[in-house]
Amino acid sequence: MSRLQRFVSFLWMSVFLASPGSAIPDPTPDPDATVVYLRQDCGNPAMENCFESMTALSEFPIASAPIGWIWTKSTPVSATNPLIIDVGPGTFEAFQCGSFAEPEGTRGWVTVRGSGREVSILREPGFTGPGVRGIGCVNLSFIDIGVHGGVEAARWIRGGSSSWSNVDILSHEDNDLASPTAANAWVESCGTSDGRAVHYFHGSRIRRVGLIQGGQLYAFSACAESWFFGGEISLEVPDDDYGTGAIDANFATLYLNGLGSGSVGGDVRVFGTAIRATVKGYFDSTSSVPPIRAVEFSGNATGGVFHSHGSIISVNANVDPQGGDPLDVAGIVSLGTNQLAHTPGTAFVLNVHPTATAERLRGGATFESPFLWQAGASAPPVISKQGADLYVETDCDGTGDCSGGSADEPHLMVYSENCSAGGPWFNTVTAACRLP
Repeated sequence: MSRLQRFVSFLWMSVFLASPGSAIPDPTPDPDATVVYLRQDCGNPAMENCFESMTALSEFPIASAPIGWIWTKSTPVSATNPLIIDVGPGTFEAFQCGSFAEPEGTRGWVTVRGSGREVSILREPGFTGPGVRGIGCVNLSFIDIGVHGGVEAARWIRGGSSSWSNVDILSHEDNDLASPTAANAWVESCGTSDGRAVHYFHGSRIRRVGLIQGGQLYAFSACAESWFFGGEISLEVPDDDYGTGAIDANFATLYLNGLGSGSVGGDVRVFGTAIRATVKGYFDSTSSVPPIRAVEFSGNATGGVFHSHGSIISVNANVDPQGGDPLDVAGIVSLGTNQLAHTPGTAFVLNVHPTATAERLRGGATFESPFLWQAGASAPPVISKQGADLYVETDCDGTGDCSGGSADEPHLMVYSENCSAGGPWFNTVTAACRLP
């Protein structure tokens, strides 16, 4: 074979060996890089600073030293040397940051930027853990990405800070077991000596899609300060046949607990956000079923704050009970003490079976939660707190009789726990309880 023939053969073999089937990550990523890439296929030769595994990038055992490249590279990630992980389409392993072996604030300063929250997904194989886990990390940012899990989709422990923009945090039914246990889309907690974390959510969704059983709390806030702008916190129970069994008593779409930090409870503030539970299918159960609750303060919390402005709290459980009990619903429930629900400008929608009960407010919190129901010829079928609810009855006469249906005086009614015969409503025109 001539020298020219040998050279052409070498070139042909080089092209063949560089086919997509033999793609590899960059074997020598630059430790000073400000952007690294996560792809299902880095090509061959590899794209510079490209990885094919989030585990290789960020693995961080919960109680020992880190393993992932971004935490062990020679130029540490810091406030003056932040890092962006550019995530391409596909499903990748979980992102992990921090451990109990290090002080709070040791790790962080990473932005995980996807290609779309339904295109780039972080999810542990087999749902063996959350799609994102942070322990005391600071300045973590997640943008345009999906974070999926079964028992937990995203988990935050201790103090620190994070932001989530156009992120879908989803606990879904792919991980439902024959005997399901707790399933939470977002969980944050801290110890009594930890700082209070601060989280910002912009146009993001925290969702659980699946059955309600086994202590599921969906969005669980124990001690952090969490701010939501737009987006939603939601539960959806599909219209499927799940067999028998009662819905678990420990259920709420947004649950403010009191574990850690002196049991101060979570501090959640939502602006233009939907907090909703939609039950399309239902267990065939004859046991006592607790109300489906949108927001609940835990009984073991000695504090907790919930602010809502320009948002909607919606519970839709008007489904056939299939021979069992119908589903009652509740908007905000307080089981502890020194708790505050401040919700001016928040809409409430409580849709129940005709034989079920709708309760807008319940418990011992300080409720700063005025609400004006629609005007009409009958009282809203709702239970609430003294002075919190109002409506205008449109068919009253001068004596305060609103039962005939032929008069046309509008009378403003205020919710009163001291009235009963005509419902829990005080007629402000007659200065007396609404007539039956």
